[in-house]
Amino acid sequence: MASDVGKDIKKILEKVSGIETSVKKIESSLDKLEKRTKKLEESQATTKRDIETLKGRLDNMEKKLSDSPAIPAVKLKLDEQLAQMESLKKKQDE
Repeated sequence: MASDVGKDIKKILEKVSGIETSVKKIESSLDKLEKRTKKLEESQATTKRDIETLKGRLDNMEKKLSDSPAIPAVKLKLDEQLAQMESLKKKQDE
């Protein structure tokens, strides 16, 4: 009977040891997951800041371009060149 109790206790201790090992593995996995999650959250925040910065720069650039006196002059020059090319095409087609 004492040996049966000893065997039962040994089985219980082995199960407890197995459970303890599993718990440690789960804790380790959770720690790794928490670290990855934190890193992803930091990356997301950085990406959002970068996007906002780029939007601001783009808005600023668009404003500068729309306020630039050179834009109408460039458009006029391009329109003149396009008209010349269309005229040459018509002459070639005739």
